[in-house]
Parts: sequence; structure tokens; C-alpha cells
Amino acid sequence: MGKPLVSVIIGALNAEPWIGETLDSVLAQTYRDLEIIVVDDGSTDRTADVVRRYAPRVLYVWQRSSGGPSAPRNAGLARAKGDVLCFLDADDIFVPNRVATHVAFMDRHPAVGLVFCDFRNFDARGLSPYSHFQTCPRLMSQLQAQQSSILGRPCQALATENFALTGSFSFRRSLLARVGGFDESLGGGEDFHFYYRLCRHTQVAVVNQVGLLRRLHDRNLTRDAQRMLVGGIASRSLLRDTETDPDAREHLGRFIADCHEALARYYSDRGDYRRAIEEDWRALTTDGGARRLWMLFRGIGRTLAIASGIHRPVRNS
Repeated sequence: MGKPLVSVIIGALNAEPWIGETLDSVLAQTYRDLEIIVVDDGSTDRTADVVRRYAPRVLYVWQRSSGGPSAPRNAGLARAKGDVLCFLDADDIFVPNRVATHVAFMDRHPAVGLVFCDFRNFDARGLSPYSHFQTCPRLMSQLQAQQSSILGRPCQALATENFALTGSFSFRRSLLARVGGFDESLGGGEDFHFYYRLCRHTQVAVVNQVGLLRRLHDRNLTRDAQRMLVGGIASRSLLRDTETDPDAREHLGRFIADCHEALARYYSDRGDYRRAIEEDWRALTTDGGARRLWMLFRGIGRTLAIASGIHRPVRNS
């Protein structure tokens, strides 16, 4: 593989407070053959001014706001020239050897087209005490003390424990011909939908090193609970409908049902009792069984208790 050009695609929307630190982390990579593309999705703050200070090392592209992260990522893919591609959210940070580690692994394993690394969350108080992989017991059981592993059934592994994040993977450009870009119709779960489809067409590896720091703050898209749950249902449903691995299909269905249950709680907390009961019923019809039937009765009971004033709703999301 030699030293391929690596394209780092960053979608940005009103990212003025963080984009400078994000770009500094990419420019500080130990791997130097980089192309950095920032696609500004209609920012109304000074994001453009900050990014333009990094020219010509960073290419700045502006587009009219699309209302979601998929369109700017696809715009970046359309402009990217790299043989290896990766993404970074405009508020997150690459660890200095993140790109070099992925390129070196793919160089040693030519059949591997997709590499994931671990990540840690951080906020104004500091770093999380645990990395994300440490919260994925099945993945950690497979890794054990190894620094890396090629997954035998990557789709099943992802459907069971989503161990990935937009900024935590790199992939070979050749895979784009198999999957296209991000599905712009999805309002949430679009990143999972994208890298899950990549996993269907190549060998997949995980590197047991933290390569990304994810910033948590009040403006994270993941704070929009309803959007993320609706997007999670839509994205996993699209994948389940085309999944041939029965175990992966089962786990995707379980995730969809869990999202329906969470939506039922969301709606009941906001006084939309009819929709709450509908979501509980959808959970049962998506993933039947005794446990799910019990959850249906429990969910409807909770909704009726809130409606009658016996139970106090929770509205913190």
C-alpha cells in the first residue's frame, strides 16, 4: 500500500467554538500525507473565518444547510482524492497516531478494507474514565489482551454492540463503489447505516487503541432523543430488511424494538399517550416473546399511571 493519501472529511455547522482545536488535531497527525476537507453546512457563525485561517492546508467548502450530517459528508466524499477515507466531526479530536495506526494496519493486511479504533468521551470536566470498547463486553472478550483483531462476523458484532463512531473508522476508497455514500433521508443513525454497509463487503478489523476523543456538550445531535430514536429505527430497519445473517437480523430487530420502547416513554412523558401505546405495541410486533410482552404491559401501565397523575413524567431529554 505504501504511503496512500488519506482524506479527512469534516462536516461543520456552527462549529466556531471547536473547529480550530479539531483541525489542529488533524494537522498534528504523525502521518503526513493528508488531505483535509471541511464542508460547511450553512453555518451562521464564524466557522468560515476560523477554517480559512488554515488555508491552503485545509480545503474549505460551503454549501446551503441540508439539515443533517449526511449531505456534507457526501459532499466531502465527492471532492476527496485519497485512497483511504475517514471522517471527523467538527467538535471531536484525533489522537496524534490515529491515522498512522489505521494506514499501517491496512498496509499489513491488504484484504482489510475497514478499520475501527476505540474512543473516549470528554466534556468540560475532563475525560471519561472508560473508553468505549471497555463498555462493549463481547468485543472485549474477543480482543482479550490483543492490540487488534480481524472480526469474523463484523455485521453481527456491530448489530450486537455498536462499538463504532463516525470518527473512529477508516476505509479504502474502493468500497465506495459497493455502497455509495451516506443515506441523506436518515435523520439519525446514518453513520451506523453507512459503516454497517461497508462491513458487508470487506474484512473488518478493530484496533484496541483510543484514536478519537469525542466531545460531549449541549449542542450534540445525540441530545435530540426523539430524532436519534426515530433515526435509529429507520436506519436499522433498512439494514434488517436486507440482512441475510439471521443472528445479525435478530439483533437489529431487538435494537429497533428497544427504540420503540424508548419512544413510548418519550411520548408518555410529554402527554402523547396514544403515540406512546402505539410505540409499545410496535416494540412487541418487532421483537416478540415473553419479555417483550411483559415490557408492553409495563409500558402501557406506566403511560396510564402518568395520564391519571399517579406517576410523574420525566422530561430531561
